[in-house]
Amino acid sequence: MRMTERELYLTRTADEVRNLQKMYARNAHARDFSPQSERVRFQVAERIETLLASVTVEEQVEYEIW
Repeated sequence: MRMTERELYLTRTADEVRNLQKMYARNAHARDFSPQSERVRFQVAERIETLLASVTVEEQVEYEIW
């Protein structure tokens, strides 16, 4: 079965959110609390928020995007 454009977007979004969450966790546990690390965490958190805002709650649940 072929995926629709939206299904493909949701699958990619779920993957990206998971990868960003891992990046955020690695950065948050690092001993480096420099302004640069703080900026990276802020940018990652903003990107996750943007991605979550682009999908409905139902899609978040169905594709496990959280």
